[in-house]
Amino acid sequence: MVQVTQLKIAVLDDYQGLSEPHFSKLDKSLFNVTTFKDTLLPYNHPETPEYAKDALVSRLEPFDVLCTMRERTPFPKELIGRLPNLKLLLSTGLRNKGLDLPAFKDRGIPVAGTVDKATVNQTGTNSTTQHCVTLILSLARNIAADDLAVKSGLWQTDVAMGVTGKTFGVVGLGRLGVSTAKIMHVAFGMNVIAWSTNLTQEAADEKAKAEGLPVGTFKAVSREELFSTADVLSVHIVLSDRSRGLINADDLSKMKKSALFINTSRGPLVVEKDLLDVLKKGGIRGCALDVFNLEPLPVDSEWRSTEWGRDGRSRVLLTPHMGYVEEGTLNAWYEQQADNIRRWQAGDALDNCDEIHPECTNCMRFSMKCDYLSASTEEQTSKSPGDDERQGKRFRQNEERKPATDIPTPTASDMESDYDQTPSSHIDPLLRNACIFDIQSLELLHHYMCHTSITLGDPQIFRDVIPPLGFKYECVMRMVLSITARHLTRLRPDQAGYYHRLAEDYAAAALPEVAAMLAQVNDDNSQALYYATVLISLSSFATDPSPGNILLVAAEEDEVSWWALMRGVKIVISTTGLKNIRKQSTAALLCGSSTWNEPQTSALSVTSLALQWEKPLAEIEELVGEVYAAEDSIHRPAFTHLKECYRKLFTASDEPKFDNEQMPSIIYGWLYELTEDFVLSIQRRDPVPLVLLGYYAVLLQQLEHHWFMEGWSLQVMNGVYALLEDGHRHFLTWPLEQVGSIWSGL
Repeated sequence: MVQVTQLKIAVLDDYQGLSEPHFSKLDKSLFNVTTFKDTLLPYNHPETPEYAKDALVSRLEPFDVLCTMRERTPFPKELIGRLPNLKLLLSTGLRNKGLDLPAFKDRGIPVAGTVDKATVNQTGTNSTTQHCVTLILSLARNIAADDLAVKSGLWQTDVAMGVTGKTFGVVGLGRLGVSTAKIMHVAFGMNVIAWSTNLTQEAADEKAKAEGLPVGTFKAVSREELFSTADVLSVHIVLSDRSRGLINADDLSKMKKSALFINTSRGPLVVEKDLLDVLKKGGIRGCALDVFNLEPLPVDSEWRSTEWGRDGRSRVLLTPHMGYVEEGTLNAWYEQQADNIRRWQAGDALDNCDEIHPECTNCMRFSMKCDYLSASTEEQTSKSPGDDERQGKRFRQNEERKPATDIPTPTASDMESDYDQTPSSHIDPLLRNACIFDIQSLELLHHYMCHTSITLGDPQIFRDVIPPLGFKYECVMRMVLSITARHLTRLRPDQAGYYHRLAEDYAAAALPEVAAMLAQVNDDNSQALYYATVLISLSSFATDPSPGNILLVAAEEDEVSWWALMRGVKIVISTTGLKNIRKQSTAALLCGSSTWNEPQTSALSVTSLALQWEKPLAEIEELVGEVYAAEDSIHRPAFTHLKECYRKLFTASDEPKFDNEQMPSIIYGWLYELTEDFVLSIQRRDPVPLVLLGYYAVLLQQLEHHWFMEGWSLQVMNGVYALLEDGHRHFLTWPLEQVGSIWSGL
């Protein structure tokens, strides 16, 4: 008789004890389940002592499968390396920045997440927004203190703070920030102001329109104005290396003494000591927190032990990170985790293949190369080579070869470009003030001239025309150095963190100058400005995107979409004309072109889809016809152009009907000619434009022989698939099959 070895499963951080009914259904002869209802100190927290790290390893080491709850237990590389028995990790949700995904990939350990099936087809606000609004009202109306007073035999010991007509300030106008601001404006009559490093009034107006609100409902203001004028200030940004400690004593000191401070995002966004100091002195009326620097909150934490609301101290309302904790949600997550364990044991595909997976069975089934956020959970503090992790976000690129004809004209508001959205506080002072050419930058320039320039497009333009412009315009040179550093993150992965920081710093130093020049484009600066904006667009492709970035829309508040960055190119072209820019470039080449021989790229064969695209596109054409009237001027033209791109690229002959230089202009041209209304329909998650964008991913894949384009077709496809409701996902069957074949990189 063959004896079956039981797989050991640990369910971590199940505070409410909700997992048992779901995991008890697993075959007990195959699985032995242990549930932990507490959380040990995080392995990678700077205050965690070695003995606590060893205790965590001792708890986790015996198990084959670990089921985690969100980011309660982080898994950095060192911890993963100390778990020799680990074969599968199941998280909850579709984003977990506590996981070192490259380390899981190196170990060959699949990672899968869950979707919130309890609310996937519901309308209305999500649980985090509900919790945030509840905290605001509870703090403003003294609910907790009054409840305690009544139960203690007292009556009306204080007065409430009304919010109607007051100012609601939002740090970060992303999805959650918008939903909270909308409620506070519509339901309670509050005036809304917002700030983030990338927020413009134009972007704020677009977000308002997408919610059915009048333009001007959300007012973009400066950081100083936000903190000094808000009566209620709520934090809604994503935690990253750039946003960690974003809100500090200087910001908090500007707040009104009558103001309320709310944080339901992440504790480390705020310098905890600075916030404690302000509250102990009674610097503001009150504070409500659902998140903390260290979770669970230690028993001896000052947040617990201080007698808030007495002796001049501010009122403080605390909840234990409950923003997403709803019974239906948690039960759905545990059900999916248990089901994925059955699938994995049987050798079937795991559910919910998305950016959280290093390489899951769904991807292997479709021959897909998973694209996932590769930032480590551990902070990188070294400023020198030797960092072994790649950070940041990967964007895309735009090789601007579009003909000068039929180019759309940007509106006047486009002059308020997204290029002015980079915070100067994050620019290395040496890069802002000192001579641009030190040994570090000379190394980058040398690599650009010898290697990077010939990978970006026309080698003569990128090698012979652009660098001399950089000697006259520092923003051009900084973008040359930035994109070269991006290139080196790929070529030197052991130093990726170092080069990533260089790329970020050079770009941050360049953007203010570009923004200033965009406001006064003329014949003298148009060539430099054009190539600076092209380099910015190219560099954006080469930066790791957040999960959900689908070119037209960025997923995170501190990220700018490629569509927004492309406006700079449009402004220059509409002002001076591409013909004039090319004329200047030709003159520059005639003045002294180099005599190097550029490596020739072999012709690309794109005939593999020649006999396949007509039928699926005919189905999509029928869908467009059913949804949009014949006079529709937004989506029907977008489909017609998309179909024309397919016709040009995928021919029935053995030879392509175009050369390599024409391919980018054909593919990027579809994005270039999209209207603002089309992008707004993507933001609204309208199904038809999302399906069209999914089909565009197949075109995008044809550019993945460029190093900066690797993974973008799957990135867009994954993002579109996640946004579509179940009833429309079948329209993506054909493009999903095609995107599964990723072209090798340069």
